Amino acid sequence: MSPSSHPCRVTGVMAAQAPVCVLLRRGPSRWTQVVRWDTVTDEFEPGQWIRARVYEHKCSIAPDGEHWSYVALNYHGLVNERIGHHRHFLSVSRVPEFASVLSWPVKDGWGGGAWFVTKEEVVVGSSPEEFAAGSTGAAGGLVARHWKDGVAAPRPSSERAFAWTCRRVEGADMVVEALPLPDGATLVRRKVTDASQPVSYRVRHIPDGAEGVSIPDCQWIDVDQRGRVVLARGGVVLRWEGPGDERPLIDLNDSRPPTRCEEGGGAAEQGERDATDA
Repeated sequence: MSPSSHPCRVTGVMAAQAPVCVLLRRGPSRWTQVVRWDTVTDEFEPGQWIRARVYEHKCSIAPDGEHWSYVALNYHGLVNERIGHHRHFLSVSRVPEFASVLSWPVKDGWGGGAWFVTKEEVVVGSSPEEFAAGSTGAAGGLVARHWKDGVAAPRPSSERAFAWTCRRVEGADMVVEALPLPDGATLVRRKVTDASQPVSYRVRHIPDGAEGVSIPDCQWIDVDQRGRVVLARGGVVLRWEGPGDERPLIDLNDSRPPTRCEEGGGAAEQGERDATDA
């Protein structure tokens, strides 16, 4: 796999129980594709494209890997038949699709979001007014509840076999996250935030009692359901086996939006509606 001169950006969300990961492939800049990754077979199923900015930090996935949620910035007037047109919206969809099973308008990309209590129940973190303006009750085998309705449930990351713990560094605009690995080592990532810069990570794989070794230039890094360290760099998803030993699993740089969508016009607009309608 040769490096791309303009690589896409790849991030992922791991399911708590099923061996499924949702990958988000971003590029061209205003296009995003969703990809389903079976972490047992390492098979990848390319899914829908959407012409919108999908906020990776607001994504979650059901424990069984069948549905996922996302918050998006609507660049090009996408019309959702459930809620109409909104600049920002929250959607619950099947994997690997953007088409909405449930959806709500949200104020921006910082608030809102949703998480799954079970494979059938999703909790919505929007305002009461936004929740009332969107999907209520049940649809597609899912039940949606507002977070103020007395729902006390952990977010799915805390239910994973390999789960991140988080602490904020006093006096610094930094969050340190750690994840114990099956071999007794610890994966550490330092998230430095700056209002004028995108979030960046510095990742270090630290064996017990050792200084550790850096894993540089990660777009995303996590541990899959099999206990493997996996990461994305330059649009390529890799399995990390140790210093200097990275095994590529898939290169997503060659994936492109459908030709008709790149050309624009009525066909593209219909395709965009299909990606947000039920």
